[in-house]
Amino acid sequence: MTAYGLLQTENGKAWQIFYFDGYFDKPSTPAEMRAIFRNDTMRRTFYNWVMPAAKRAFKSMPPKIQVEYLNILDHASGYLSRLDKTAYEAEVIYLAELKKGNCKNEAWLRKRGIKLPEWMPNGWDQKTCDGIFTWFRPDGQETPYRKIEAFAFRRVREGVDARTQKFWVDKTIADLKAM
Repeated sequence: MTAYGLLQTENGKAWQIFYFDGYFDKPSTPAEMRAIFRNDTMRRTFYNWVMPAAKRAFKSMPPKIQVEYLNILDHASGYLSRLDKTAYEAEVIYLAELKKGNCKNEAWLRKRGIKLPEWMPNGWDQKTCDGIFTWFRPDGQETPYRKIEAFAFRRVREGVDARTQKFWVDKTIADLKAM
């Protein structure tokens, strides 16, 4: 949880990255974090540094919240297991179609099986299309776990393969369950 927050540092930069600067046009993590992601020694050092705080935070949570976090991590592990070249390319194509503004195209939405919720804003702009990537899968399914899928996808796009990510997610799950 602490690690996720740290890894999302750039995403939370006053929301301006998402809303004003073309969120998906830029790496979603600062250069220093990307360097950690890409280097096994740095990843191990970072994990060993963050995990004691993450364990303390996890232990202080109510059991229901602990289960929710473990479900999110478990889902991330499964997603990374399925993120082969074909699945990755489907995500890339889907994102490219969204970047073209297709979220405003009723025929495209129907083809993708995406049913936008009524609360979606009437004023479409590119931030809305970009945001749909974190709400709906390429197959049009909405899932409460899509944000973690999008997070993992962005890490692959930035050079950290799915197998490496899965190793660290599985290690985190094991370490949290072992407490």
